[in-house]
Amino acid sequence: INPGLSLGAGPYYWKVVAGNPSGNGPWSTLSTFNTPPVPDKVTTISPNGVIDTASPVFSWDESVTATKYLLYIYNSSGKVYKVWHNAEDVCIGGICSVENIVTLRPSVTYYWLVRAYNLSGVGVWSDKSNIIYQ
Repeated sequence: INPGLSLGAGPYYWKVVAGNPSGNGPWSTLSTFNTPPVPDKVTTISPNGVIDTASPVFSWDESVTATKYLLYIYNSSGKVYKVWHNAEDVCIGGICSVENIVTLRPSVTYYWLVRAYNLSGVGVWSDKSNIIYQ
């Protein structure tokens, strides 16, 4: 049964009862589960500012409760890249990194930011970083 609820962080308790035309049976024993808090805001690490490579590695601090990250890169013409990445695929030792995802044009300003996700929801966007490939 999916009640269609969006649950925030915290412990939750539940039990069930079965019924038929003759009546209801006894309630089950109380069960519990926990949901994590919404992930913290992440901090971009690199690249930032003027860079000397057209295909940089994008890195940010890991949010310990995150299961996915949305990496968004854009310029004045619009979206360049906007893809979810599984934390287990991109994070090692507290740092998350993605490489070989875009080829930047010279002398164009790009902006990038990241937000984290888990079952409790989506965290806020990181602060925006800007890069220019020269």
